[in-house]
Amino acid sequence: MSTNCVAVTTHLLGFGNELRTPPSLISLPQGQISARQLLQEHVHNELSQSHQANLPSLALNYLIAKPSHSSMIAAEQVRSQAEAAFRAGDCWLMLDGVAVHNLDTPLQLQPQSRVGFMRLYQR
Repeated sequence: MSTNCVAVTTHLLGFGNELRTPPSLISLPQGQISARQLLQEHVHNELSQSHQANLPSLALNYLIAKPSHSSMIAAEQVRSQAEAAFRAGDCWLMLDGVAVHNLDTPLQLQPQSRVGFMRLYQR
């Protein structure tokens, strides 16, 4: 099975300026994938890197709208909070400049695709 490597960034908006992680490459199977599957792969990739480095993931903190990078986070906590934020309209993803608000949306990723998870911070 062939794979695509896509660059994924995570953004936290609502502080007067945008907080953004550097792009990280995620290896995904070629073909169609849902936005939910992409979110799960992003969380899994970030957790894996976080555990290898024994450091918290800034991207995962941004996904749950916690602008700190001082605590380790469980995968299920991030997924459930991010999915709830998608349902509430506080989180979405940008795929090659197009906003995707529904996690069940099928996506066609290309090797050059740019993915950004956007999270709105509300106090």
